[in-house]
Amino acid sequence: MKENNYVGNEDHHLCSPIVYKKKIVELIETIPESEDHISPTHLDYLSRLSVYCTSNSYKTYELINWLDGLKQERKTYPKQFYDVIYTHYLMPSCHNPCDLFFFEYGVVVFWNCSAQEENLILSHISGFEVESISSSERYSESYKYFIKPGETVKISDDVIQLGDGNFISKLAASHALAQSSKLSLFEKKMDYVIESNRSIPLELMREGNITMERKTITSKIGQLYAMRMNVNLVSNVLDVPEIFWQEPNGQNLYQHIRGYLEISQRISILNQRCEVLGDMLGIFREHLTSFHCNCYFELIY
Repeated sequence: MKENNYVGNEDHHLCSPIVYKKKIVELIETIPESEDHISPTHLDYLSRLSVYCTSNSYKTYELINWLDGLKQERKTYPKQFYDVIYTHYLMPSCHNPCDLFFFEYGVVVFWNCSAQEENLILSHISGFEVESISSSERYSESYKYFIKPGETVKISDDVIQLGDGNFISKLAASHALAQSSKLSLFEKKMDYVIESNRSIPLELMREGNITMERKTITSKIGQLYAMRMNVNLVSNVLDVPEIFWQEPNGQNLYQHIRGYLEISQRISILNQRCEVLGDMLGIFREHLTSFHCNCYFELIY
C-alpha cells in the first residue's frame, strides 16, 4: 500500500475558500433548496469545475517534486492521499488559488480555474504523463459548482451544489468525477472497437467466409480482455476510495455524485458489450479454424 499522508480532520482547511463577490452570494441565496434546475442567469456567476483524462497514469513522485518546487511562485503545498495528489495552485492573475487533484490513473480535476489556466497547467504536467493521450482523443468534462453553506449536496444538469468547500467535500466529488472520466475513455475505446469490427459479420453474411486472418481476430480478443481487465481490476474505476473508510461523510457525497454519473450502470453495460463482442470474435475464430482444417483435409485427400 502507498504511503498515506492523510492526517485527518485538521487538514480540512486545505481547500481554498472561494471569496464570492457580494452579487454572487446574493444570487446563490436566491436559489431555492427544492429547485433542481438552475437558471442561466445563475450559471454565469458559478465557479468552473473541469476534469481531464490525459494519460494512462502519472509519475507521481516526479509530479510531487515539481509541485513542491513551485511553493514560492504558485503557493503549492502538494499532499498525497493514497492514489491522489492534492495542491493549491495560485495563478498570477488570481486572488483565489485553484484546487487541483491529480489521480494516479491519469486524470486531473481543476476547481476554480479558467479554461486558459487549465490548458497552461496541462502543458506543464505533460512531462509527468505515462502513455499520454493525444489532445484530439483526450477526454474532458466541465461542470459548474457553488457552495451553499449548510445545504446538502445536489447535482443536476452538470451543476453541483456543495454544503461546504472543505477538502473532504472536494476530494469526494473529485474521486467520482475522475472515475467517470476514466470510464468515458474506456467507453470511447469500446465504440471504436465495435465500429472497426462492424464489417466482419456483414462479410460473413454476404460472402460466407471471412478474409481476416485468425491471428488478427485473436489479437482483437486480447484487446477486449485487456480493456475489461483495466476497467475491473486495474484503473480503480470500481473502487470506493480507501480514505472514505476514515471519512464516512465524504463517502456519502462520493456515492451521491457517482450515482448521478451512473458509473455502476455504465460499467455493467461496458462489460456486457465486451462479452458480446468477445463471444462474436470467438465464433469467427472457430469458423476460421474449422475452415482451415477442412482445406487441409481436402489437400491431403
